[in-house]
Amino acid sequence: NSIEGKVTDAKTKEPLPFASVYLSGTMIGVSTNIQGKYKMLKVLAGKYSLIVSMIGYKEAVQKIYVTDNLPEKHDFYLEPRPIVMNQIQVNEEHPPEWKNRLEIFRKYFLGRTDFSDECVIENQDEIILSQNETSATEAKCYNPLIIINTALGYKIECLLTRFLCNDEIGKADIVYYPKFVEMTPKNQDELKMWKENRKKEHLGSLRRFLKSLINLTIDENDYTFYYTVNPFSREAYKYVNPKNLVKYQQEKNNYELTFSSRTSIYLYVNNRQTGEESWIILTNGYAILDQEGIPTDPLMIQVTGDFAKKGIANLLPRSWESSEDKQ
Repeated sequence: NSIEGKVTDAKTKEPLPFASVYLSGTMIGVSTNIQGKYKMLKVLAGKYSLIVSMIGYKEAVQKIYVTDNLPEKHDFYLEPRPIVMNQIQVNEEHPPEWKNRLEIFRKYFLGRTDFSDECVIENQDEIILSQNETSATEAKCYNPLIIINTALGYKIECLLTRFLCNDEIGKADIVYYPKFVEMTPKNQDELKMWKENRKKEHLGSLRRFLKSLINLTIDENDYTFYYTVNPFSREAYKYVNPKNLVKYQQEKNNYELTFSSRTSIYLYVNNRQTGEESWIILTNGYAILDQEGIPTDPLMIQVTGDFAKKGIANLLPRSWESSEDKQ
């Protein structure tokens, strides 16, 4: 399957060469040519977010559905955005409040695991950090963030579209669109470490759990889970049949995840392979998942416990699981 199209300046109607075009969560991405055209080949069927970004322009995000043997054509018209010059000069220090907010940003964006310390945000000085009227930390960046993850062996180009965090209650709303590039290992030992870390991270991922629900492989994948209205009281836990959690919607080719008629229900999840414990709550009482177990709206699922400690430092390309399943 292929995806092709053209990227144009919305005002001048001139083609935009060297714009970045990629499928979020994958290693599939290209740049537009001198005519502003792009083409991606060998794209697996499925639902994706198609991203276009370029310095000086507002990004474009389009949900697409790639079907077998049918070429996809998607054109984009990017709106110019005034280039914001950094307020901090090269030899000037950031103020203390910026550094404090950066620590909060790293804590929730990268995560709070050992892998988080192995990540470097190469252009973190471009992050604009502020505090809103509720004392929550807000972050934005006009250019994609560049993350080097030496724990998993990926360079990540990440478009951040939302970051709002209240550190006092430990809650963050984050929306981003990453593209992965596999790094070249220094030696065989580093390659072996990356493979081991990737497998470990996959075992403990939220996506693996959600896909296990879709495929009804909960028992084989060693999960135990219960309903609860109080995550702090084990006495309140009630058994739930996994078959009652996910319903396939044939007309939309996706899955609806629901816990019950009450939005205050938590799902306690124990991963017996990793020993991790987490709780999931659906903010609107339901969430829509694609065939890979990826939520169409990440803000519809809130997590606490070990799932909440993971961030982009723990993220794998969506194709990684597929390649492992074939082995």
